[in-house]
Amino acid sequence: MAGTLKSAALYGIEEQKACWVVVLTRYTKRWTKSFAFSMYGGRESALLAAQGWRDQVIREHPPILRRDKATKAYRNNKTGIPGVVCLYRKDGSIERWLAKTHLVQEGRILQKSFSIARYGERAKELAIAERQEQLAQMNGRIHRHPAADTTHIPSIDSQAHKARPVLQRAQVLYRNNRSGVPGVSCARSSDGQPCAWVAKTQLAPGKTLWSQFSIRRYGNEKAMELAIQERARQLARRRTLGGDL
Repeated sequence: MAGTLKSAALYGIEEQKACWVVVLTRYTKRWTKSFAFSMYGGRESALLAAQGWRDQVIREHPPILRRDKATKAYRNNKTGIPGVVCLYRKDGSIERWLAKTHLVQEGRILQKSFSIARYGERAKELAIAERQEQLAQMNGRIHRHPAADTTHIPSIDSQAHKARPVLQRAQVLYRNNRSGVPGVSCARSSDGQPCAWVAKTQLAPGKTLWSQFSIRRYGNEKAMELAIQERARQLARRRTLGGDL
């Protein structure tokens, strides 16, 4: 249905004939990347890689703070101060200054006005100060979609998208995972600095596939991408061996 939000698993992701395409926009800047089924060992493995890349972009470029959005001046603002407006009498003179803030999460609207008759020229100054106090009660970030909170990445809604869930036993995303892709982790040197990205998959009890890609050699982003691709190959091999995903 037009206008319906996707499941969090498919936020920013579109399926095309032979690949998944990720498209994200933050602050007028656009990120896009495709993940071919053939390169990642199948449709589901490619989706896993697409989700990992998308989540990394979201972490590096999170949605703006609600307070920052509330302080953005729009074209129809006549005072130059977001959230502060002047109310006029019928004769066109200013009657009062109003400070107003929507606290969307709490479902409240804060507003307070200061009349010229009572406060004179200080009315505008008092409204500005009131607006700052209102903004102090505004917390958090603008979450355009549940996937913007990457502490948990849910599976695809199979009923809505006619696809079986992707995150099963070998694809569970744990809280301490920093790559956004199950089975892909960041290794650190003795001094605690990131040194490599690692792809790891258990094929059978006592048999594990393990590969690492040096950050010093490839750079952080490329090393992580290589590890994600390797993880997809490992999952494909496990699938051919009949492993329970």
